[in-house]
Amino acid sequence: MLVATSHIAAPHVDWTQLAPIVALGLGMIVSLVLGLLGGNTGKVLAIVAGVIGAGTAGILAMTLWNSQDDVGGSFASHHGVARVIAGSLVMDKAALAGIVIACASAIAGLAIAARGRGTDDAGHGETAALILASATGMAILAAANDLVTVFLGLELLSIPLYVLCASHVDRAASLESGLKYLILGSVGSATALMGIALIYGATGEMNIDKISQVAGQGDLRGLVVPGVALLVAGFGFKLSLAPLHQWTPDVYDGAPTAVTAFMSVGTKAAALIVTARLLIVGFGQAGTGGVASLYDYWHPLLYVLAAASIIVGNVGALGQPSMKRLLGYSSIAQAGYLIAALSVGAVTGMLAYLIAYAVSTLTVFAVVAAREVERPDLGDDIAALDGIAHDRPLLAWLGTIGMFGLAGLPLTAGFFGKIIVSGYLIQGGETWLAVLLIVGSIISLAYYVSPVLRMWRAEPAPFPGGDGAPAPEPGAVLVSAAGVPETAPAHGEPYGARRSINEPRSVLAPRAPWELGAIAVIFAVLTLVLGVWPQPLFNLANDARQAIFTLH
Repeated sequence: MLVATSHIAAPHVDWTQLAPIVALGLGMIVSLVLGLLGGNTGKVLAIVAGVIGAGTAGILAMTLWNSQDDVGGSFASHHGVARVIAGSLVMDKAALAGIVIACASAIAGLAIAARGRGTDDAGHGETAALILASATGMAILAAANDLVTVFLGLELLSIPLYVLCASHVDRAASLESGLKYLILGSVGSATALMGIALIYGATGEMNIDKISQVAGQGDLRGLVVPGVALLVAGFGFKLSLAPLHQWTPDVYDGAPTAVTAFMSVGTKAAALIVTARLLIVGFGQAGTGGVASLYDYWHPLLYVLAAASIIVGNVGALGQPSMKRLLGYSSIAQAGYLIAALSVGAVTGMLAYLIAYAVSTLTVFAVVAAREVERPDLGDDIAALDGIAHDRPLLAWLGTIGMFGLAGLPLTAGFFGKIIVSGYLIQGGETWLAVLLIVGSIISLAYYVSPVLRMWRAEPAPFPGGDGAPAPEPGAVLVSAAGVPETAPAHGEPYGARRSINEPRSVLAPRAPWELGAIAVIFAVLTLVLGVWPQPLFNLANDARQAIFTLH
């Protein structure tokens, strides 16, 4: 045994290229350890360590991106595509874009979790570590160039999310959310794994760019084509594509808001990039020796999924009373727009719209989380947004920008993203799908604009006190209009039980933490900047597209 293993050469590991993934892993470990300190100190240090880890990984990814622009630089390899660990990972610009998006969504999730509902139940250290563990899986999945690595990244992404969705143990909806995501997510993973098995059995290859050389052979298509269909179905679960979307509204609604915000952006980014790499590189180009492309097989499947998702998502979002359920159905429609671009091979359009979707979505989730803090009696109900322009004008503006970005209105990044996707669809001969995208966007105005109108025109929902006074934390010291201190009622005690029925109460409503406002401001600014000046967004997406096509 020792003689046999002595001849196995270990692959070379380029730690420079792996630096973003390593930073996420280290941040995960440090967050978990610091969380063991307990008390407020442990909470703060765990979240800060998580933010530093994700931020460092994002900065390292951007550094590698800039280094690949320098053809003669030490990081450049094969036209800016660096193969790592025997080619099982590729740190090209598409992978780096996915890593940056995963890091940004992790930072947003950590900021929301810092003082969010349910984090105390799970523990701040555990929450931060699980978010970074999932972000590590997203980074690996986005960079995967091997079918085994694809599955490892998929599972590392998914398993922490199963736990995080159920982390608010005091809420039955959260436990239900975790169970549903576990069961249906496992079905999705098993489906993808079966596809991987069929493809490997037919081609004898695990490396994606080697698979492309033989996958289109006529005698192999009987296994390869079903394998590709199963792979698409498996990732369709993660992307919330109809009819594989059933878990999405319930999981989004039941999971803590920090987890929903994180998974709604990071999961889609990683799954889309690896799906594009599999279909474009592995099964979308002609192989050697006249081997045909499989594009004609997966192209119709994608546009059927895209059309179904646009219809189901936009119709399902109408009339939803919960912002998180509304955003869950919205994400189904948004996944339809993204996969529509991929169906015609428009990776540039897909990546441009992915970035626009990410910044708009994180803006809205930060506003929703802020209102959950300010109106715990309403939570994520749309009524929590009523009239916030009166006393929270900044939040109202930020929420408006985020919702308009998702709707694709002018002067937002979403508008440019939908324009470019529609253009590619028409250019690719799928004009009907471009028309459906526009019709879906028009329908979406009904549920995107409605919360905006409620922010600016509706009267604020009354507080539980029944006299317009806010519901303070139990045990808080209140000051009546007469200047007499009193104690807030305990849980279960009716408000107003400790004071005269005729005496008004003057108490400030709780204010959202500054970090939620900061997250909302940052992503709202990006939504506007990329809408007014979209050229950097297009250039970034085009560079990432070229990296994927260069891999072949």
